[in-house]
Amino acid sequence: MVWMCQVLLEKGGRNQLVRDIIDSGSTMSIVMEKVVQSLKLEKIPRVTDVTGLGASHARTSRHRVDLTLKSLFDPDVTLFLSMPQW
Repeated sequence: MVWMCQVLLEKGGRNQLVRDIIDSGSTMSIVMEKVVQSLKLEKIPRVTDVTGLGASHARTSRHRVDLTLKSLFDPDVTLFLSMPQW
C-alpha cells in the first residue's frame, strides 16, 4: 500500500514539515538532498545501489542519514529511519 502524506522530520531539535510517500512494499526509503541540507543532517559515508522496477540500476547513493519521522496527528507515532541520501 502507498500513502502520500505530510510528516514532521526531526533531527537534533530542528524540525521540517515535508511531503512524504510511504510505500509499505518498498525495501528502501530515500531522502532528497534539499531536505538533508535544510535540516543540516550528518552525511554518513555508505555506498548504496538504488534499483528500480525489474531490478534496473537507477542510481548510486554515496551517503546515508539518520532521521526521525513524526505524525502530525498522533504524537505517539514516531519512526526512526536510516536511509540513503538521494
